[in-house]
Amino acid sequence: SAVAAQAADIEMGSTTAATEAVSSDDDVDYPTYKTLSILKETYPKEKRVAVVPATVKLFRKLGFEVRVESGAGDGAGYSDGDYKKKGAKIVSAEDVWNSDILLKVRQVTEEQIDNLGDARCLVNYLPPAQNKELMNSLTHEIKVKRQEYYQAKVPTNEMISRII
Repeated sequence: SAVAAQAADIEMGSTTAATEAVSSDDDVDYPTYKTLSILKETYPKEKRVAVVPATVKLFRKLGFEVRVESGAGDGAGYSDGDYKKKGAKIVSAEDVWNSDILLKVRQVTEEQIDNLGDARCLVNYLPPAQNKELMNSLTHEIKVKRQEYYQAKVPTNEMISRII
């Protein structure tokens, strides 16, 4: 498809494809391949957000359904409406975790690890040397998911793509 070809061009470093992906009309209903969620930061005085509204449009063009936790952009000066205008769905703190990919600026908390559910990928800043307990919790969560997949006899390639 045209979207897949543009995604491949962007991956290969084509700035033209990236520019074209962002410069098309906002009201286009792009196909959805995976869900990508932007979590609200909970660390005190944290003002950053993992994705700004302009980037939502690019993710949508690449085929992602983008979900933004309500209020995620407030500290950085972006309203829920700004995200909606670019094609994101605004969701509750509970629903944001139901996603293939989770994006966050700061590290996850122990409580948030319990919410990971079936998320295939978590992208956040996490210095391992200063967060040994948190790293152990994440490692344990991955081992549990891996064991669940083995018991379900899921083919290895599919299992790995779900864990990573």
